[in-house]
Amino acid sequence: MVENMLRVAIAAVALAEAASLLTGAALHFGLSVPAPFFEPEYLPSAVLEGAAGALLVCAVWAIVTRPDRAWRLVVTAHVVAVAAIVFGIGARATGQAARMPTEAGHHPATLLVLIVVLVALALPPCRRALGDARRRSRRRRSRKRSNPVPRR
Repeated sequence: MVENMLRVAIAAVALAEAASLLTGAALHFGLSVPAPFFEPEYLPSAVLEGAAGALLVCAVWAIVTRPDRAWRLVVTAHVVAVAAIVFGIGARATGQAARMPTEAGHHPATLLVLIVVLVALALPPCRRALGDARRRSRRRRSRKRSNPVPRR
């Protein structure tokens, strides 16, 4: 019951993050998208945010179809998304990307949400809900060692 609620919550947040990143990628590509913020055309950010958004969509798909094996993909997608947002913040800070007054607030907010989700994914209930295979295999190995089969 709790694991199902965690899966739904993680999938919903990841889907919202994916929508945000894919919208940002479309705006960076120069497409006209109705959004509450504006992004300058900047191809490297468009590619990175698009890839991160696509990975998050794949992570949501993994949660829905194979929740017992989704943990690694969800964590990987979030790490890539954090890297994409940090790249965008760095590009804007160093002057490589144009600064727009309406874009100042959403990159740090998105970064904060991604980091909070990464921290939550490290907690044991989330790991169990998304089937961290590494932990599951360790438990199996420890059970095998504790119940040795007598050899003849």
